Parts: sequence; structure tokens; C-alpha cells
Amino acid sequence: LHSARGEHSLEAVAAGERESGLLDIAMGSPLLLLDTVMYLANGTPLEYSRVLQRGDRARVELDFVPADMPAHPPLAGAGSGEGGGPAGT
Repeated sequence: LHSARGEHSLEAVAAGERESGLLDIAMGSPLLLLDTVMYLANGTPLEYSRVLQRGDRARVELDFVPADMPAHPPLAGAGSGEGGGPAGT
């Protein structure tokens, strides 16, 4: 099975009691919540995920490829935390 499309939602939320205990942070600490649903070509949901990331340890990288362009491998150093992004990152 191969996914044909996906929906992704990213939002800032506050840690509740459960999250604060699991992540060893204070209640109310900032978190990033990523909800993802991937679909088959016929629209049937294939995968669902919900990820909570500590706000003080989060990095979001996005790679957009126009539909009429072939995908390409990442640029050298991109995503490694070694300066592959814009100047100063």
C-alpha cells in the first residue's frame, strides 16, 4: 500500500498532567502538536499519527516540491543541524 496524499496540522499547545509527567516538564509548558493523516488514492485513510514535541527541543523543517517538478534528494548538510539551512541557522 502506498499513500497518495496526506494532511498535516501543526499547532502550539500547553502540556497537561499526562504530557508533563511523560516528558518531564512543568504543566503548561509549550508543546508542538503534529497531527497527520495519510490517504490511499481512493481516499481511504491509511495512517494516522499524533506527535507531541517539547517546545524547547523542537525544530520544524519543510520541503515543498511543486507537483510538476520531480522530487530531489536533500541538499548537503540539510537537516543535520550543521548549517544546511539559511544563513544563521
